[in-house]
Amino acid sequence: MGADPRGNFKDVGRYAITKNEDDMGRFKTPTLRNLANRGPYMHDGSFPTLQDALADHVGGNNWNSRIDMEIHSLNVLTLDEREDLMRFLDSLNGKLPPNVGPPPNLVVPAKTAPSGK
Repeated sequence: MGADPRGNFKDVGRYAITKNEDDMGRFKTPTLRNLANRGPYMHDGSFPTLQDALADHVGGNNWNSRIDMEIHSLNVLTLDEREDLMRFLDSLNGKLPPNVGPPPNLVVPAKTAPSGK
């Protein structure tokens, strides 16, 4: 994502914030927890469903010179394995226990708008 089929960036990713050349085309990767409930998918919301995002990864997405060599097309997965992957991702959905999250003393209170006085 973020590059056209020739490897030219449509979206520079983290580079827009950091101005670090190594961040060109990099995006923050969110947790997989409750993934099915957080569509649309990809950094730009280009896939409405998780199934659509998986199909894009099966197809190989767009190559660019900054893609980690460990990232590759999922076209090696059989149809059964793709279904297993979707079931696994779905298994990560659920209600979080009340004791999960940062300790209360680390929660930063929300800022209130100035009163204009």
